[in-house]
Amino acid sequence: METKKHPTDWYWIAINGASAAVCPFPCPDVEARPTPQMLLGLKTRDKQLDLQKFLLTASNTDIDAFFYGEFAKLVESGEIKEVIPDSAEPPTHEETMWTLKK
Repeated sequence: METKKHPTDWYWIAINGASAAVCPFPCPDVEARPTPQMLLGLKTRDKQLDLQKFLLTASNTDIDAFFYGEFAKLVESGEIKEVIPDSAEPPTHEETMWTLKK
């Protein structure tokens, strides 16, 4: 079942190395700690969780094919919002902390 949300909100995934942590709440913009290599916003919780599962279980070949193929089209069409933070921190084993960005 799709979760209802405000139209400007996104369901975020923080990607850092082999980690793909999901934000538990939808919001327009977030910050994550440790600072990830990439933040991806998706329009629904279901799409967020599907992409997280793919990123955590797919082969490196399939992940590379996604990012070098379909991904750019999804960003261009507005299906995915991509944010590249200025200075990513190294991946850790700690829990990802999410805060609303002002």
